[in-house]
Amino acid sequence: MPKTMKAAVVREFCKQLVIEEPALVRLIQAFTKEAGVRNLEREIANWAATRPSVELLGYISGERCAELYAQARAVLIPSVWEEPFGLVAVEAMAAGTPPVATARGSFTELITDGVDGVLFPPDDPAAFASVIADIDARPELYEAYGNRARETYEQRFNPEHSLKHLLEIYNFAIANPVPASGQGSNGKP
Repeated sequence: MPKTMKAAVVREFCKQLVIEEPALVRLIQAFTKEAGVRNLEREIANWAATRPSVELLGYISGERCAELYAQARAVLIPSVWEEPFGLVAVEAMAAGTPPVATARGSFTELITDGVDGVLFPPDDPAAFASVIADIDARPELYEAYGNRARETYEQRFNPEHSLKHLLEIYNFAIANPVPASGQGSNGKP
């Protein structure tokens, strides 16, 4: 997506997002340092500064990020990229917090919409704002999503399970070698 399109989507989202007091929205900086994006970063900082219920945290440590994920009702991931692997979504699930992400890239494979998180149409700020309003209006639903997100993490992304699965793949590869091109099944030409 062109930078101007990304900026337009974020600007439109900021216009549509109405945060009622005393809700607190914490924005964690995740912008690149490209020139066009720096202008957008300043614009979002200015937008956040006019809203007492919005706290712009900037870059934070992984530990602090994990703490915030665990305290949140949902982790919002309005990515404009085709993410090859949505690590933020998996980290949110590990914390027992449902990820809310654009329905693009790996998010559609990581998140089961309406089960362990929510997907919304890409480039649709009104849909994103609607999901945010739903998060505020139905905390019990998002708590249930969070519980299922943690279950998903345990079933699909738990490090011990992943290591076991990787070892199974290696053992299979060792037990079932594929001959190199031009060799017979005994490994000889």
